[in-house]
Amino acid sequence: MNIIESKANPKIKNLKKLIADRKHRYSNKEYVIEGVRAIKNVDVIKEMFVCEGRAIPKVTAEKTYIVEKNCFKSISSTENSQGVVAVVPLKVLNSSEIRKDLKYVLLDRLQDPGNMGTILRTAAAFNLNGIILTPGCVDPFSPKTARASAGYITKTNVINIKKMDEIKGFNIIGADLNGEDVAGVQWPKGFILCIGNESVGLSGEVKVSAKALVSIPISNSVESLNAGISLGIILYCATRGK
Repeated sequence: MNIIESKANPKIKNLKKLIADRKHRYSNKEYVIEGVRAIKNVDVIKEMFVCEGRAIPKVTAEKTYIVEKNCFKSISSTENSQGVVAVVPLKVLNSSEIRKDLKYVLLDRLQDPGNMGTILRTAAAFNLNGIILTPGCVDPFSPKTARASAGYITKTNVINIKKMDEIKGFNIIGADLNGEDVAGVQWPKGFILCIGNESVGLSGEVKVSAKALVSIPISNSVESLNAGISLGIILYCATRGK
């Protein structure tokens, strides 16, 4: 078993950079997931780092390292760490791989890592075929987001687009407070459901591209629902009986 005792070890330095630097994650095509529960949902683990004295999770990893306790603290991004960190492959698709007969959710400038993680997990729960991200979205491969997704980010295709023109002609449906009651909507076989920024909702560009807008009727005493909760309700209505 490989043992790492120094923070100067190249493996530790690379881990720290993957955790802190978005550009490094994308150029290396790797990202970090922390926690036993999250790691158990991962199909491919390139490297696993286990804190000295902790049990090694019963998962398959290409390489496993034992890390000295103080050294491990430098690569853990949680206050109460479970003592395991994994490096997994990062894969991003492009708009040419989106199909009109499949189901996707588009996130329009979503900013909160917790919301992003919840949405990734929800997308996996409803068997969506991918998450489409517009410019300005929080990185789905950041440690906080990957952890919030409980590792289900590895079960979901991530697709980046630069402009809505890339998905012109698709069944684009936007979630908006002024939309039609979602309970009465007839959903097509394939669609792209759009969820907007937490503060300002959908951009004008997304609204113009949408063939329909849907909403969830709620009490007048509540301004809006959390993005992840909204997505779960809408997807239940969109996929029930299918």
